[in-house]
Amino acid sequence: QLARALRVPVVNRYLENIISAAEAREQHGDRWRVERAVVEGFVKRQAVEVTYRDAHGRESKRVLHPYFLEPRPEGRTIYVFAFDEKSGEVRSLRLDRIVDARVLTVAFEVPDDFDIDRAVGHSWGIWQPDEDGALDSVILRFTKDVARRVHETRWHSGEVMTDLDDGGVEMRVDVASEVEMRPWVLGWGAEVEAIAPPSLREYASSTMRRGAKVYAD
Repeated sequence: QLARALRVPVVNRYLENIISAAEAREQHGDRWRVERAVVEGFVKRQAVEVTYRDAHGRESKRVLHPYFLEPRPEGRTIYVFAFDEKSGEVRSLRLDRIVDARVLTVAFEVPDDFDIDRAVGHSWGIWQPDEDGALDSVILRFTKDVARRVHETRWHSGEVMTDLDDGGVEMRVDVASEVEMRPWVLGWGAEVEAIAPPSLREYASSTMRRGAKVYAD
């Protein structure tokens, strides 16, 4: 489909305009240098030494072998799937949390058994299972008012949908962590009830109670 599209003149002009607009934007020097180093390591299959700042603000130095770059539209960011020499495991790291990076001369090969679909198979988005492989079994019940919209989209490869007698729909899905689903679940407001796990139900309940207080007047 892409090959056919590229033979259409209007598509080519559209892509040219996008590239020109992107190149015309002012680049933040340090950010551009970091992103360029990571992408260069990915393309050339060379290790990249990075300084990574986690969600708690802690910084650590790591040497990564970038296997895959995964854009996430909901967060407008890119995740780097890479072998991390420090942990000896394949990890997913947010590109915008890499505060410094330089390409090393050390070359690497992506293992033949690396499969990005398998790597994120149990993720709602990006998060991967812990070392014990335990998953969260999530049960959500949507009202009849949004049942059609729920059915229209394939939200997860492992989802199981069941139509309910009242016209609603129940979703069951096993994911690496229910925490990653929380913003999506809250986005449905009162049109969904989180049945399980208890941690997700309690989070949705307490968050909506606090929200109700904000609008109480």
